[in-house]
Amino acid sequence: MEERSRQRYRSKRIQSWEKEKRESGRNQESKENREPGRNRGQKENRGLGRNGGSSGKRPQRRKRRRRRQQVALRIGICAVLAALGILLIVLLFMLGSAVSKGVKGGDFSGFSFPWEKAEAVIMLDAGHGGKDQGTSYGDILEKELTLEITKRVEKLLKDAGYAVEMIRTGDDSMNVYERSRHANQKEPDVFVSIHCNFLERGEASGIETYYGKDRGQDSQSLAEKIQASTVEKTGAVDRGARTEDFVVVKETKMPAALIEVGFLSDPHERELLQDEEYQKKLAQGIADGIMDYWESQKEAETGTDTESSSDTP
Repeated sequence: MEERSRQRYRSKRIQSWEKEKRESGRNQESKENREPGRNRGQKENRGLGRNGGSSGKRPQRRKRRRRRQQVALRIGICAVLAALGILLIVLLFMLGSAVSKGVKGGDFSGFSFPWEKAEAVIMLDAGHGGKDQGTSYGDILEKELTLEITKRVEKLLKDAGYAVEMIRTGDDSMNVYERSRHANQKEPDVFVSIHCNFLERGEASGIETYYGKDRGQDSQSLAEKIQASTVEKTGAVDRGARTEDFVVVKETKMPAALIEVGFLSDPHERELLQDEEYQKKLAQGIADGIMDYWESQKEAETGTDTESSSDTP
């Protein structure tokens, strides 16, 4: 009896253990089957926003916002740099104008802005240049003397508020027809060519100024005013304003004059033409003559306008 009871008890235990094992296996399988779905649900739930939207779009929106902010910042920096560049250019123009006009202390009359309109545009032609040395006496060359004097005239005119263009600023070669074409292309208000004279035989000295034979009253007036002013400043012999068909006064379309500032063939004038102080007097006389001519032109235009307006009922 006891043996049967033991076997029955053992059998129940085994059955109970096997049952637990089977149930444990089922639970494990059920858990494994449920996990993927739960994970998917969690991932899907994470992707959903409060309003049903995707929270994954938020980083994209932030990136776009940051990009817009960066672009706006770059545009702002470029605008500031451009404004500073313009201000620097204006300051440099003002400083250059002040230095060129010799502004001292609190006198700001020498300042000028780049957008200010020039009084007039004057084209200056330093005669000869390059292989064409012009007249000469030993190592004294016309092309060098004319360039020095022309540069002095340029400075005086610029200081007075005129715009100046130079045919040459160095030892450049350009024939007279090229000079005339260049002037006609640029269309200055006035053209003035500067030369030195020479007489092979005999004696001659003094200053003379030429204008085109058929160029009208404006060129004649320009030549006469340059001649009178330069003679007055230097005290040289007045050889007068004359007509001659030089290419640079004949082919140019604007009022034009050619001045012979002295004779290299004359010992006294040859010495004067090399003197810095005499060169300054020559330059002042030429510049004054040009300005005198231009002022007279403005007065004539104003007088004409006044007369025409007074005749109007």
